Amino acid sequence: MSEVKKPTLTDSVLELSKKLAAGLSIDKDTGAGTATADLYNTTLPEGLTKDIVKAVSEHNTNFVAAGAHAFGMMAVDAMAKNKKLENASVTIPMGHRDSVTHNLARSKTFINQMSENKDEVTHYGKMTSTLEVRAGKNGGQLKAARALVAEAGLAKLK
Repeated sequence: MSEVKKPTLTDSVLELSKKLAAGLSIDKDTGAGTATADLYNTTLPEGLTKDIVKAVSEHNTNFVAAGAHAFGMMAVDAMAKNKKLENASVTIPMGHRDSVTHNLARSKTFINQMSENKDEVTHYGKMTSTLEVRAGKNGGQLKAARALVAEAGLAKLK
């Protein structure tokens, strides 16, 4: 039987974890955590500036909106030509691991909670978009971090 290898984190992840811990706190009564306002930017690696991160973030915001518009308009046209087409969706890769998925429903009926009679309202061309930001697959450093937290939980919480 093979021996189970204990998960380990790289030195760079452990160093970053210490920096993050210095900017994080937790209310021991409620479990609510807080982070210092600029925590992410203070941990950027050399060569990656706050301005670059801001520019990428603004591009991502515009990319998601533009993708919703471009695909949504195409989907509306396709649905107008094909009366049986009820839904359309696309997933667009973004960068290294992230993606955005746009879904367009021909129609969606809701209950208007604000109306006195709780009237049904039908929306046509109902677009939803989901941005998926992946820290990594369930492997590598993320898998090791989760395993180490679970190990600490077993030791201290059982």
